[in-house]
Amino acid sequence: GLNLSKLNYNFNVNDKNWGSGVADQMMSVNEKGTGELKIPFKLNFMEMGMTLYNMLKGDDQLNYNLKGNLDFGTSLPLLKGTTLNFDKDGNIQVQR
Repeated sequence: GLNLSKLNYNFNVNDKNWGSGVADQMMSVNEKGTGELKIPFKLNFMEMGMTLYNMLKGDDQLNYNLKGNLDFGTSLPLLKGTTLNFDKDGNIQVQR
């Protein structure tokens, strides 16, 4: 099975932090099973507003980044506990 112990993440748009969160509720998923993980998301409306304001002033692209890490383990002896880091970038063209 798979044991998820912690998820930390930050979501940025145009170098402004739009949201972040920490999910530290332990969750286990049996082999070939499914599970549900509740992920809290703390929004930063001030930074979101600044990004939208800059978009109205002429920015024609939204650059986003989702970065964080996931602590998990398995029932396999060689993979008892590890941290998986993730960092995903992309962009969205704004049509005017």
